Amino acid sequence: MKKFFLFFTLIVFTDAYSQCAIPQHFTGNTGANMTLMLLPDFINSLSVSSEDAYVVAFTSSNLVVGSTEVFGESQTTLAIWGDDTDSPEIDGAVSNEEIFLKLVDAGQVYDISTTSSIVYSTNGMSVQSDAVSLNLCGSDLLNGDCDYPGIYSGNTGNNMTVMLTSSFVSALTVTNESAYISVSSNGMLVGSTSIFGVSQTSLPIWGDDASTPEVDGAQIGENVVIELVDGSSIYLLSTPEVPFVVNGTQILSNLLSQTLTCGVSVIEGCTQDWAENFNPAANTEDNSCVLTGCMNPNAVNYVPFANVDAYCDLPGCTDSIACNFVSEANNDDNSCFYNEIGYDCDGECSVDTDSDGICDGFEVLGCQDEQSCNYNEFATDAGFCAYPSQEWLNCDEECINDADNDGVCDQFEVDGCLDPTAFNYNQNATNSDGSCIAAVLGCTNSNATNFDSSANTDNGSCLVEGCTDASAFNYDTDANINDGSCQAVLEGCTDSAAANFSDLANVDDGSCEAVVAGCTDAAALNYDINANIDNASCQYVSFDGAWPNDPNGLTNTGNNATIAITGDLSLSTGDYLGAFYQSGDELICGGLLIWDEDAENQLIVLWGDDVGSDIQDGFASGENVIWKAKINSSSSEDDFNLYPTYSYGDNTYMVNAPYVISSWIENPVYGCMNLAYQEFDENALVDDGSCSSLWSILYTAQAEELLNANTQVDALATQLLTTQNELASTTLTMQASYDSMVLEYQGQLFTLNTWLTDSLNAVHADYTLEIANLNAAWDAQVAGLENDLVVLNQGLVDSITSFENQILALNELMSGNVSSLENQIDSLQLDSLVLANLLDTTIANYDVQLAGLNSNITDLTTEIADTIASYEAQIVSLTASHNAEIVVINASHDSVVLDLNNAAADAADTALQLLNQTITDYELDLDNLEFSYEAQISSITSTYDNTIAVLNAEDAAEDGLYEIHIANLQADSTQFSIDLTAANENVQSLDSQVSLLSAENSELTENLAYHSAPLNVNLNQGWNMVGFGLQEQMDAAASLEVLGNKLHLIKDNNAAVYWPEFGFNSLGVLIPGQGYQIRMYEEHLEFTFPYITGERLDVYPQVPVWAIEMEIPSHPNDSRNLIRVVNMLGQEVSPDDAFTGEVLLYLYSDGTVEKKQK
Repeated sequence: MKKFFLFFTLIVFTDAYSQCAIPQHFTGNTGANMTLMLLPDFINSLSVSSEDAYVVAFTSSNLVVGSTEVFGESQTTLAIWGDDTDSPEIDGAVSNEEIFLKLVDAGQVYDISTTSSIVYSTNGMSVQSDAVSLNLCGSDLLNGDCDYPGIYSGNTGNNMTVMLTSSFVSALTVTNESAYISVSSNGMLVGSTSIFGVSQTSLPIWGDDASTPEVDGAQIGENVVIELVDGSSIYLLSTPEVPFVVNGTQILSNLLSQTLTCGVSVIEGCTQDWAENFNPAANTEDNSCVLTGCMNPNAVNYVPFANVDAYCDLPGCTDSIACNFVSEANNDDNSCFYNEIGYDCDGECSVDTDSDGICDGFEVLGCQDEQSCNYNEFATDAGFCAYPSQEWLNCDEECINDADNDGVCDQFEVDGCLDPTAFNYNQNATNSDGSCIAAVLGCTNSNATNFDSSANTDNGSCLVEGCTDASAFNYDTDANINDGSCQAVLEGCTDSAAANFSDLANVDDGSCEAVVAGCTDAAALNYDINANIDNASCQYVSFDGAWPNDPNGLTNTGNNATIAITGDLSLSTGDYLGAFYQSGDELICGGLLIWDEDAENQLIVLWGDDVGSDIQDGFASGENVIWKAKINSSSSEDDFNLYPTYSYGDNTYMVNAPYVISSWIENPVYGCMNLAYQEFDENALVDDGSCSSLWSILYTAQAEELLNANTQVDALATQLLTTQNELASTTLTMQASYDSMVLEYQGQLFTLNTWLTDSLNAVHADYTLEIANLNAAWDAQVAGLENDLVVLNQGLVDSITSFENQILALNELMSGNVSSLENQIDSLQLDSLVLANLLDTTIANYDVQLAGLNSNITDLTTEIADTIASYEAQIVSLTASHNAEIVVINASHDSVVLDLNNAAADAADTALQLLNQTITDYELDLDNLEFSYEAQISSITSTYDNTIAVLNAEDAAEDGLYEIHIANLQADSTQFSIDLTAANENVQSLDSQVSLLSAENSELTENLAYHSAPLNVNLNQGWNMVGFGLQEQMDAAASLEVLGNKLHLIKDNNAAVYWPEFGFNSLGVLIPGQGYQIRMYEEHLEFTFPYITGERLDVYPQVPVWAIEMEIPSHPNDSRNLIRVVNMLGQEVSPDDAFTGEVLLYLYSDGTVEKKQK
């Protein structure tokens, strides 16, 4: 019955609490708005607690028209959106409508009571600067006596699912980790789900179990009620209707409202009305009350009960440059008095550096040399003097001597040709000396076939024969006509004395090798690495059977390699495995392992040669390792050879090499291992000196044969080039003859064409009918073939369609019907074969008919050939007639050329007369222009002189004003000097304090660094040298555990090693002060050895927050600003308007002066 009462309560109070629904943020843009400024007093009075708190603006019709977040803000703005008049519905505030505000904070809604009303006005602005009061919405009805629905548990056998999307969940206001959503039907709980911390979830709703008489779930078609339980509060969630449907699914993505229906909100805050942060909505005191005021009892505005210090009023003279300055005062009481400008408070000159009776502030810095360009008659102290940059220039940087007024001083004039089109044009000349020589164009290359000795300017017409192929050996960069002389580039050794000399090479590629005879077998004792010709002098090492008895008996040479052995050998415990190096003609053991047949992995140390000693006492870097085994059983002491296979590394010695041997070859195969010899045995693992026949000898013989073949090819190529040149010459000659004949015969052939056409018409008439008959037959056959082709195509299309349908069916039954598919494909292929045979038969019939047609064409061709033979006889006769006509045409041509030359001479004379008349007219026009220019220059000069006189008068008047201004500037400068002196004294005092603090800080820093700073080192990939800096021994495995799989191994100078990959740990502990070699698979940055047995406390300096945030006092003289810019006469000027080279003085607020030249 209690559940049904809850449902009735919810229905009764839904309307009462509709105004308490949590409003959502405003989204949208109506095109019109006003701005509401929310100032600090307004924001502070809200006392928000949730980071998601926001203020919402409403109209009187409860329409949301704006919102803004307020958590963490000192002040903010709220945009209130107006109605969009272009749309029929009301979607914003209307003009002059009153606006109301609400606060949404921690799931609660508060009505905000402002001190002044807010009225909407488009583009207007309203300011809320006063503190406000908050009223919890619905607080008068909520007493905390809530009936909570609880979490649903059960299974009625049928349900539906409601999906709560991310947009639905994000619209909820949830603050409690135990928050959940419940669903009820007719007051009965029918489903629930947790909601805190999820982005989206599903909500099961259980239906009535029809097999039981009582109703225990939602009934079909009945709308359910959805509530949110958040802490002690219950909210009614308004959503689209959710009717129950068995096994149904509904998606909720839109939350219409969230309305508080029951609960009590605990609001902590300051409950004292005298406090600045008094919260009228708070019902629980949290001791956060703040009263800000002056806490200094000496101030006139002292507040005895203030708990937050504020400004204290201490009256007095606050001007630090005043004679009665009070450093403690912060409120100036107009009691300050000052010294006169340039003098101290006692009336004495403040600064007079040169003791000339003139205070430095009144000194005038300027040039005192009357011969300078910037002489200053008022200067009291010598300053910068400006002079012309060169002796031939005046103060205006103009030439003293320039006879022709061309801007080039006379002493720098250069005579020469000024005409840029002349042959001897001089670009450096400034005066014309009449030496110009006209340019004569032509080929000036004496190597060209068309060299012109009279030309002085090359016009790019030169024809130079040579090789034009840029990739050829004898490429000629000047040649532009290929004369066939190109030679291909052949790289190789061109030194005949070298071992690899090539007589075919014409470009040396730097590969020449000097002949060095010697032993070329790397396995021999006397192997010569420089030898390239083997002289059969190789000598090989012998082993005298000298085995050491104990690995510890080997010499510690200071460097070694560590090799792990994982491969098995047919050895027994106690047998020897040795690594030998070659010294002279002997084998010496450089590494020994006493075999342990029970060990899965074993380790052998190979000692390297000590380069600091004169004798070899270990493996040399890069030397091959020779492996042997010795049987120490009672029945045998045999030695046998071994050859290893490495899973990591190779069989050459390398300092600190961490190699791994995975298997062995006992008594390996011997043979020639040098690829340079024909006896090379790819199966041999140890060289036995059997190499004798070099491949290079065979190569030399074959190279000689190839050279002979190349010589023959070159001869044939020469013949081919000669033939090609002759062919090209003949072709050009024949082409010229042909072109001439074409020109001669074109006219004659036009006449013969008509006759030939008439002659052939009769022949054409005979076979035209036959061709028409053949065409008709051909058309019939083609039509038949096309019909057959259509039939074939249709059959093929049908087959393909059927095939595709079968494939679709076969895709579903592929596993069982593959054989059926293959049979169908065979059938289709057989059909295609039949169609192909039919097409072949048709084509064969067509070929027979075509052969008959070709026979007719052959007969016709024979008849035409006879006709052409007759024509050629006529052409011979016409040629003779044409030659006679050419003689006549040439005579006529010569006469025409003579007439043209005479006419050209007459035209040249006429042009010369016209040119002379044009020059005369130009000179007359030039004289007129010169007279006009002189008159204009005279007028301009007169106007200029008058203007100068006016400017001089105005300048004299301004000089008086400038002198007064200069006096003021000097007085300012004196004041600046006083300020600077005071500032320097302050700086010295601060420097002294800083020095003391710096010394103390340095001492503390050193102590802190010594006692607490970790010793970090970057471990790079590969080998690293690291010292162990702790003062106690540490377990090696535990100290390096932090490196994990990045660590390969670590060892000391005695070859004791910790190799975690194979479980070797002969190192044990790390000793203070010792150095270690660490090899890394990957880099590890900032590594430090951990102190395992103890605990070290790292101490760091701490600075209180109040000290970090404390403002640093700033004196006016601490900032340096530009006051004004003056010239050397003391006149204030703008740097942008000054002339280039003018000296300017820049005066700054700290009393400093900078002199710059523009």
